[in-house]
Amino acid sequence: MIPALHCRTTLLITGSSSGIGRALCEQFHTRGARVVATARNLDALAPSLPKA
Repeated sequence: MIPALHCRTTLLITGSSSGIGRALCEQFHTRGARVVATARNLDALAPSLPKA
């Protein structure tokens, strides 16, 4: 379980296009963190990106 985060929390998560990295991005984002996601496969990452 990931606790709620302060709105100013910024996280850098690598490997965000799949697996644990993707799950962490989704969980932290829904809890209010600003997520900086990196991945080798941008095509796999793009569908999970929030709309700006």
